[in-house]
Amino acid sequence: MKKYLFFVITILFYTNFLFAQTNNQTLSKDELKLKKLEDKVARIKTKIKLTETKVAQADSIIDVAFKMVNKAEKEIERLSDQEKNLRKKTNDKRKILVRKIRSAKTYEEQIALEAKKNTFEKSLSNKLKQFDKKHAIEKKKITKAKALNKKGKTKLKQYTPKLDQYKEDLEIAKSNLEVFKAEKDL
Repeated sequence: MKKYLFFVITILFYTNFLFAQTNNQTLSKDELKLKKLEDKVARIKTKIKLTETKVAQADSIIDVAFKMVNKAEKEIERLSDQEKNLRKKTNDKRKILVRKIRSAKTYEEQIALEAKKNTFEKSLSNKLKQFDKKHAIEKKKITKAKALNKKGKTKLKQYTPKLDQYKEDLEIAKSNLEVFKAEKDL
């Protein structure tokens, strides 16, 4: 974007320079001053448009970050609900297995139920690890979104004062142009 701005300003400078050199003989001092004032207004309008674009980009970065945070938080909430339901269901199943183990009549039946309980707890552990991984992914998304938000706010803080300054400069340049036109009745 800086290259683009530099390119536009360079072109404006060279066109003004070339135009001023070719028409110096035919233009009077008043006409030259009028041309300079009009060019200044045009340059400031160009700066305003570029700065407004940058402010809009910063706003869109902030909006995207906000949406990312909301989406990730909803996903974390959904995952937490699923995990809570899984824990509740598996806790009930585990209690039933523990009761069966206690009420087992033979030692072999008790060992078989213990093995079943162990495999059940391992599968539960694996499922909970998957939930933890998904939580970590969503937390990374939130961290990334917060970084984007910070970047957008930094850009907004950078370009908003510039935009205000350019608008003030434009008003001054327009008033100077109008005053000059009124003085010379052009």
